[in-house]
Amino acid sequence: MLIRLHLRRISWLALLFALSGTGFRVDGQDICVISQKTVRRISGVVSFISEDAVTNRANVKLRSRAGEQQDIFETKTDAEGRFEIPRVPNGKYILIVSRENAVTLFIPVKLRTHASPSKLVITLGATTDEVCGGGEVRLVKERS
Repeated sequence: MLIRLHLRRISWLALLFALSGTGFRVDGQDICVISQKTVRRISGVVSFISEDAVTNRANVKLRSRAGEQQDIFETKTDAEGRFEIPRVPNGKYILIVSRENAVTLFIPVKLRTHASPSKLVITLGATTDEVCGGGEVRLVKERS
């Protein structure tokens, strides 16, 4: 069984499953686990391949983690790659970010009123032989 793991982005549960001898082939590109990001508001910037290459018209969807499979909100990034999802109550969500020719990222987000002000910096990748397609998600503190 071929296993290429990027431990910074994989949960121990997924690792145990991969090593459990279930007969499934698991490559690094098959597993994309992004750590939960705790934010005060859901906003940020999306780029493609490189953080400097912001992308307009990327799809950004918000979905509750409470079990429903319905999208709560959907928007697209603007000309500078920015997005914001207004008036979202505190809770746990999945932010789904995608665009043509890119690997879609599913980002667990916890919205808390008392979290420090920060924005999501999302880089979408397109390389099928890398974890998350080579994409990543960072939190960057905003100036008060």
